[in-house]
Amino acid sequence: PSTCEDVEGLFYACTYLTSENPIGVSDFSNVKSIRYAFQNDVKFSQENFNTSKCENFASAFRGNLNVEKITIDISNIKQNDMFESGLNYIFANCTNLKEVHLAGEPKEPFNLTHAFGYCRNLIKVTSDFPIKVTDAEVSFDECNVLEVIPEIDFSECTSVAQMFYRCHKLKTIPSVFDLRNCANLLNFFRENHAIVEVNLKNTKGIISYNRCFNHCQSLERITGVDVTSNTEWSYMFNNCPKLTYIELTSDTADKLITTLKSENVTYITLHVGSEEGAYVYDISKCTDEVIDEVMDLFIELGADIEDLDFPVVYVSAINGTSS
Repeated sequence: PSTCEDVEGLFYACTYLTSENPIGVSDFSNVKSIRYAFQNDVKFSQENFNTSKCENFASAFRGNLNVEKITIDISNIKQNDMFESGLNYIFANCTNLKEVHLAGEPKEPFNLTHAFGYCRNLIKVTSDFPIKVTDAEVSFDECNVLEVIPEIDFSECTSVAQMFYRCHKLKTIPSVFDLRNCANLLNFFRENHAIVEVNLKNTKGIISYNRCFNHCQSLERITGVDVTSNTEWSYMFNNCPKLTYIELTSDTADKLITTLKSENVTYITLHVGSEEGAYVYDISKCTDEVIDEVMDLFIELGADIEDLDFPVVYVSAINGTSS
């Protein structure tokens, strides 16, 4: 009925309810919350589904296998102190979902955690306006065929951990990730096979980069990395065979050397500020180890002491540089 303002949990756990408009509820024009309303396999019709006054969408369609394409109006979405608010878990585990459009212009930032997690057939999520989020953990986790997402403002976001984990085909991403309030980048882009460039901003407060770009097999360039506060970066660049450029925004480039030496990156140029850094090396061997091996070879060949004072030239064929 059009006078209803709250349908939270309306058909929660009604696994076998198959009516297209269950018990005649088809007018949602005054509804402020649809939390848990259409979980499991409740059949659902988009007709008259007006959510322009809805404030809470959390878990609304979680696990529903009958939703394939849907538009929801999020212009009045609210973020409150509850964990289950905003778009938290709204379409989690909707494995047949293919397209979502977020209509309207939200007036405030909201929770996006787990919103599309495990939607393995989801291809695109679009919006009328850029969306601003407060938390984006696991929001697109395991969306294996996802190609398109909205422009997202991360300036008030506190975590993006595992946000795009195993989004193998996602190539079009926000132009800049402003992470000024974020501390955790664990598994952020892990196992993405399509992105070529990632531009980060305001990353001084990042504590964990663990596996952030692990197995990003097409990634070539990363800007805006700051490791001032960072203490965790295991497997940060593991198996990124095309990665050749990392821009550092702090003077702590030495903190990355151990990680870069231990991971499967062919050649790296570290750029500190606007100047190209001196770190250009074959990751498979430490520069000092190579020089020691050359010295040992010279000694075995009977070289004089003067011969051991040989010049060293550092070369990157990929970057076309030498020093």
